[in-house]
Amino acid sequence: MEETLSFDQNIEERVDELINSFRSSFWIDEHQWFVRCIIQKKTIYLYTISKIFYNYDSVLFGSLKSTDPQNNQQKFYNNMTSIVNETFVDQPIPSYICLPNIEYLWIKLPINEQFWSIVPSLNRLYLLTVVSYIDTFQSQLKALLNRAPRLC
Repeated sequence: MEETLSFDQNIEERVDELINSFRSSFWIDEHQWFVRCIIQKKTIYLYTISKIFYNYDSVLFGSLKSTDPQNNQQKFYNNMTSIVNETFVDQPIPSYICLPNIEYLWIKLPINEQFWSIVPSLNRLYLLTVVSYIDTFQSQLKALLNRAPRLC
């Protein structure tokens, strides 16, 4: 679910209202179904937390709240499997964010300095889309390909 609030609405109150509606024993104890709210600017994204479906294709989000006490931003990014926004790694990214499980990557050359600290391994990568407007970054493309043994 996606909900964009007007500027006069309190986004934190709305997120708490949504999250609290799923904090009953029916959802948590009986079914062990958890939800997460991601806040990005004035938009709330409400997701169920499935086993490993982490495909967040936008910029870094503002905050995350969840009914699962084990769910946090670091865990979210550690389990993310796809980057489908070519400028995702071009933004300032906090040092605690690591994306070790990337299977699909959409990236623009040149690769910036922080890329390899954010994506330390491409061992799970099987699909790669590269955007490049000039041919001077062949060494970076070669480095990507050399580090991706499962690439199709």
